[in-house]
Amino acid sequence: MRYTSDEALSEILKRSEKIREKRRRRNERLLAGASGMLLIVLLVSITLLGGYTVNPATDSVMGSFLLSAEAGGYILVAVLAFALGIAVTFLCLKIRERNKDNPHTKEKEDGK
Repeated sequence: MRYTSDEALSEILKRSEKIREKRRRRNERLLAGASGMLLIVLLVSITLLGGYTVNPATDSVMGSFLLSAEAGGYILVAVLAFALGIAVTFLCLKIRERNKDNPHTKEKEDGK
């Protein structure tokens, strides 16, 4: 049985939509995995680099522990976490912009 051109076009569009959906799910899993790994790295770096613990019974001013010489690890981890957060945010915005430019996703959103 031969396809008409309309049937062939609809079949091609269905297959391309499946491929796009599979790629989108793979990217979401990749971002989720990368976020999880960054969380683990952050927790490990806080554990390894943060050597100063605050005891509320003896330290009355909580913000003053950042002035001690042992707080450098915490500050380094905070700056690195902030930089990684910015990088992940820009990556998500780039993916959103790329999806916004895709004409097939616009058709799908209009049909909802």
